[in-house]
Parts: sequence; C-alpha cells; structure tokens
Amino acid sequence: QMVKSCTSSIVYVLAVLVGQETFSLHCGASLLLICGGIALSSLGELDFNITGFGLQFTATFVEATRLIVLKALVSSGGIQLDAMSGLYYYAPTCLVAILVPFSMHVEGAIPWDRVWALHPVLLASGLIAFALHLTILVFLRHASSTTYAATGILKDVILIASTSAYYSHPVTGLQGAGYCVSLVGLNLFNRAKDMNAQWAKQRKREEARESTPILQKGKDQV
Repeated sequence: QMVKSCTSSIVYVLAVLVGQETFSLHCGASLLLICGGIALSSLGELDFNITGFGLQFTATFVEATRLIVLKALVSSGGIQLDAMSGLYYYAPTCLVAILVPFSMHVEGAIPWDRVWALHPVLLASGLIAFALHLTILVFLRHASSTTYAATGILKDVILIASTSAYYSHPVTGLQGAGYCVSLVGLNLFNRAKDMNAQWAKQRKREEARESTPILQKGKDQV
C-alpha cells in the first residue's frame, strides 16, 4: 500500500505525456513531495524486499495506465462513454486479465467444491466490486485521473493504520514521518489543482472578453 501511493505521480506523468493534463510546476512539486514521503515509508519498512518492491512498482505502473485508459473512455475529450457503458467494456477486460493467473494456479489449487458454500460471500464481493468500479467511472467523468489517484492516499493511510493494528505489525517512526510528508504533499496538490482551475476560468473569461467587438455593427452596416 505504501508503494502504491506513488500511483498519483506516475498517473500525472503519463497524463501529461498523452495530453490529458497540462504540466504545472506546483502540481509536479507537490507530487514529488508525495513520492518523497512514500520513499521514507519504504525505507522504514522492517521487512523490505527488493523483489517485492520491484513487483509492486510494476503493478503501480500498470494501475496508472489503467486509470489513463479509463479516463479516455469516459471523458468529454475521449470516447465519451457513460459510466455503465464504460463498465460494459471494462469488466470483461478485467475478467480476461484475471483468468491468466487464475489458470496458472498462482494461489494454489482452486477449491471448486467450496464455491457453492461460499456463494453468499462471492455474491457480496461481486456486488461491492461492481459498485466500486461504477463509482470510479463516475468520478473520472468529473475529475482527472491524477486527482483520483491522489485522493486514494487518505484511503491508504486508513488501511495501513487499521491493518497494522489488526495484525499487530510494527510501524516505525520513519514510516509515520513519511506518511505525514505525503499527506502534506496531498494537501498542496489539491490547492495547486484549485489554483489551476481558477486560472483556467479566468483565462476563458479574458479570451471571451477579448473576442467581443468594441463597436457593435448596426443592421445597415456591412
């Protein structure tokens, strides 16, 4: 979860490269601050493993690519699908991606004999997943993919704190300091996004004012 919080920075870089975002020094600096806090959290991890770190970073890059594609599906500048139509195309793609490790028995043998006994849990899990992905697509229609990734940091903080308490996993002071830095960076990122939105509105008003002719033509003028 700590490494996954870097998704916002990777999403921002990819969004700038594909033209979904306009580069802003304030947004970039705040995202670097978030990454710095995540780096502190990772260095403070007592059970750090370079292989696991590499795999998690690869998964984070794939997650960033997924958000960019979803934003292109539902945004006004992309294909402009509504949330349900986007989910109609997105869900089968996820199924195909899951079938690969599923068929390789990555998590061991599949207990098919327990599927029916667990059908209430599986049904509830499916409904929650449906609601989650539908909410994500609705959110992406009204906000950028970078904003979505950045707001997930608060969720990660709550998740890490709750799981650390539940499983009695120790959290070092360096990890706590790193996440405090990340939360400060998240606050600065939200402020930078608000400033950029205000500047964009002001620029549109100025362009509209400049395009208005000073002297209105009469009906008899050509």
